[in-house]
Formats: sequence, C-alpha cells, structure tokens
Amino acid sequence: MKPSDLYPRLRLLPYQSAFAANTSRFKIGLWARQTGKDHTAAAEAVIDCLFNPGTTWIILAASERQALESLAKAKDWAAVLDFQIEEFIEPPANLPLTTARSTSTEIRWSNGSRLIALPANPQTVRGYSANLILTEFAFHENADAIWRAIYPSISNPLRGGLKKLRIISTPNGLNNKFADLWLNSDPCLSESSVVKSPSLYHKSKITIHDAIANKLPLNADELRAG
Repeated sequence: MKPSDLYPRLRLLPYQSAFAANTSRFKIGLWARQTGKDHTAAAEAVIDCLFNPGTTWIILAASERQALESLAKAKDWAAVLDFQIEEFIEPPANLPLTTARSTSTEIRWSNGSRLIALPANPQTVRGYSANLILTEFAFHENADAIWRAIYPSISNPLRGGLKKLRIISTPNGLNNKFADLWLNSDPCLSESSVVKSPSLYHKSKITIHDAIANKLPLNADELRAG
C-alpha cells in the first residue's frame, strides 16, 4: 500500500485530500477559517511518519494553545490509522509563561518517527532539521525572523536530506511573510481553488464557498451575518 491509497479512506473532503496527497516538497495553502487546514496537514504528517520510519515533523503554531490543538489532531489521526503512539511528552504543568513559550510537546512512535509541536519562536525552532508545518503563518509574531531561522535547515541536504514544508494560513492583510510568499513566489498565480504551479510551491486557495461546494457543512450567509 502507498500513502496515496490511504487518503480516500480518511473521509477528507476532496480539496483536503488533494492538498494532503500532493507530493510537492513545498506547499502553501491560503484557506478560509474552519476549512480544515490543521486537520489536513496533520493527516499528511502522520501518514508520512507511518510510512517512513525515523521521520520527524515539526508543527510551528502562532500560539502554544494552537500548537497543542494541532498535535491533538495528529493523535486523532494516529488512532484512525491504528498507528500506536509509544510516548506522548507534554511540558510540566504550571510552567512560567516565558518557559512555556519555548517548550515542545511531542508524539513518538515505535518506528522512530516523531511529531513535535512548538509555539512560534525563532529561537526554539533554530537548529531543528525536520519536515515543517507553519500553521496560521500570517499571524506569527516575528515571522521574518522565523523564516530566516528555519529556511537553511530545511533546504540544506547535508542536514539529513531535503525536508518538506507546508505553510497554511487564513489571510491577515498583505504586510506579513505569508502574504509575501503567497503573492511573490509565483508571478502567474491563478485564482482557481487549486493551482498546479510550476514554481517552487504548490499553491492551494480555498474560499469558504469552495469548501461549502465540496460539502463542508457550513452556512456562508450565517457566517457573513455574524
């Protein structure tokens, strides 16, 4: 069985399955809120850990809470896939706020694969060499510094081989690193829901209307009214 054979069985929506199963090394997703960004990225990371023993993924989130939520989604996918977790490492309770912001939470599997969740901080991510998910990257503080810290480690083949990068976010204006990557990494950007780009990035744009058309059970009128 190949990883791509699993996606139709995971009950992902079509656009979610397409993004997760795409094998591009660098992917960037501009998705509306509540369309399943972390849900989808976590599925891909867990499947990669399952099929490739010794694989490490890092989830870098805008906050400690979001990092923990993303890891919880990975735990759920591991249960769906019968991929038994050997160890789940959490930071001690009641840590000082400054310490908690630099503390990781981690899933370890018996095949040597790991999934680590970290709050966004240039200092905590520096030095890791792993596949990387930047979630809600448009909302990261010091996003430019984070980018400078992580890009050499994922692009250096001497540090354990070339790594995969997943950048996902809802929009947050134009004055941030996520917007810069989305707009400037490919001058021929299309407005279609999924862009098969010849550039470095595979790009996926999902509006709330795209998601609803793909059977996401949300009501656009209610959201607009709210």
